Amino acid sequence: MSSKIYIMVVGLPCSGKSTTSRAILYILKKLGYNPLWLNQDELGSRPKYFQAIDFAMNNSKLTHIILDKCYLDKYNRMDYLKRGIKPSLTIHLTHPRGFDVYKTICAMRFASRDIGHRMLFPKNVDKKKFEKICDKIKPKFTELKSSDKIMKINIELSSEQIIKSICKKLKMPIDHVTESLIYARKHEDMLRLANS
Repeated sequence: MSSKIYIMVVGLPCSGKSTTSRAILYILKKLGYNPLWLNQDELGSRPKYFQAIDFAMNNSKLTHIILDKCYLDKYNRMDYLKRGIKPSLTIHLTHPRGFDVYKTICAMRFASRDIGHRMLFPKNVDKKKFEKICDKIKPKFTELKSSDKIMKINIELSSEQIIKSICKKLKMPIDHVTESLIYARKHEDMLRLANS
């Protein structure tokens, strides 16, 4: 377990966590690593997500585990700490002008999606309801401080800029950034078709 590299990607719904995570997954595979991306929306429930994490932790063939979940508060991040997971890098997708600007950008992204957010769409969540969900998160919201293990990224940067900055932080070449984003977006398109 200790030899694995854990990368945690946190942020509000529609902040770009899954696109970022899939792009990192692609680049790591291209570099010859054996990474795994875990996302609660993909797995269908919180218990299945943590079951998958427990399984991955015991898989000696994996080199990296990318954990893609909202987890903006200390209480929820305890689920990882209880398992002994100490991320090598936490990528915090956020906005320098604070929570309300951050929420507004994510809500606009949510509204522009043809089928909305996978986790929220089946509940018929519209933009107003999405903003209310974010408002419920706000009191528990913890703005992480940048450090050598926490990377805060402005969600208004282009996807290319975001992935390049992560590659730089992880000391990875940027040769595969463009194709990694094509891969990440194709995956999202397939999920949209499946859910339409």
